Amino acid sequence: MMYLPIAVKNLGITLENILTSMPTPPVYKLQYFDRIAQLYRQLGLGEFLMSNDMTMYCHHLNCGIQAYCEFLQHAPEAEKACSHVQVFYDAICVNNRHAMTELATLAPRVVNARKEYDEDFMCLRILMDYFALEKSTDDVAPHMAQYETLQAQQPDPRFALLQALLTRNVSSFQDALTPLIDAQIAAYQDGGDLYAGTQETAVILSNISSEIIAWLRLAKHQRMPVQDDYLLAPSSAFSDCPVTRLPSQAWLKLESYRSLPRTR
Repeated sequence: MMYLPIAVKNLGITLENILTSMPTPPVYKLQYFDRIAQLYRQLGLGEFLMSNDMTMYCHHLNCGIQAYCEFLQHAPEAEKACSHVQVFYDAICVNNRHAMTELATLAPRVVNARKEYDEDFMCLRILMDYFALEKSTDDVAPHMAQYETLQAQQPDPRFALLQALLTRNVSSFQDALTPLIDAQIAAYQDGGDLYAGTQETAVILSNISSEIIAWLRLAKHQRMPVQDDYLLAPSSAFSDCPVTRLPSQAWLKLESYRSLPRTR
């Protein structure tokens, strides 16, 4: 991963450029906040890969979460889509229960047909309802039934993961997690393209995934035995983050990455 420090630097500069160009008040568009959250996530994961230290990992993921909460609070309903609230996985990763509840409360409860597929909506909505809003298996059963029908012709490993978590079926969980890990590794195995700006993403996400870490954290929450290490989810990424409340709009204030990144 010799390119990793440069990848982190480039991602930091990209995010800095976006944030310094953001008007006051911010423009609450889905594509803007999807990108901001994505960059904060990749910065946090990249910093962790360089240092094996949770400090900046936790800080950057929490900044992305804060940005997305603000988006959900202020954006027009037509701009919101539940399946795009990928920061919910980040909140699980950093064990931010307050953020999990806030995101689950603010996220849409109906599909935005212009911006998402029904099955993608179902996956995150069920996760939010069960694990953040503490609804029962009976409460989420209607959505699970719809989800099962939607993915019947093209099985979705996330449905199988959800089903395994709800029933605490360890072997089914392991069987469903493997293809999800394989799919992410395959998505980035070509190393990305320097000129298309995807090399930075590939060098990070081919080595670690906040979504995979989140699924494993949920399995631990369900008291299901899991391995110590998985591809894309090293055991050191399961340390607890310090519980700190960010100042208002901390997500708009990023430390500059224009000098060479620290190796910590």
